[in-house]
Amino acid sequence: MSANLLLGGFVESGASQAAQHMGGQKTAYMTETAPRAVFYGQIIGSFVGTLIATLAYRLYTSVQTFPSKEFDIPDAHMWLVAARFIHQQGLPPRALDFSIAAFVIGAGLSVLRIMGQRYWWRKFIPSGVAMAIGK
Repeated sequence: MSANLLLGGFVESGASQAAQHMGGQKTAYMTETAPRAVFYGQIIGSFVGTLIATLAYRLYTSVQTFPSKEFDIPDAHMWLVAARFIHQQGLPPRALDFSIAAFVIGAGLSVLRIMGQRYWWRKFIPSGVAMAIGK
């Protein structure tokens, strides 16, 4: 189970990092900034952030224990509960059906948004990405 938790954490952090880089590239496009400069800045920021986060963690753990009542780690609890649930009980019945239906609905909404770019009703169609994120 700990390997599943570790792999889940890597996947989540990789997806988060990729989303941040894509957002940075979109900002570079919108502000007419050189994408290569933004990319190099992101790489340098990721590297420096890793060093600072490691040093801050070492500093905090020398004074406090983690997790504690003062410093809870909600993401770790979420991953642990999910891993225990899947390992012990498995996914709920019809979870695959729900996932496929959610994909079809999200894809359909995205197609409607693309096709309706010139129409007044486009602003009333929710984004499939916003549905996936839950915002």
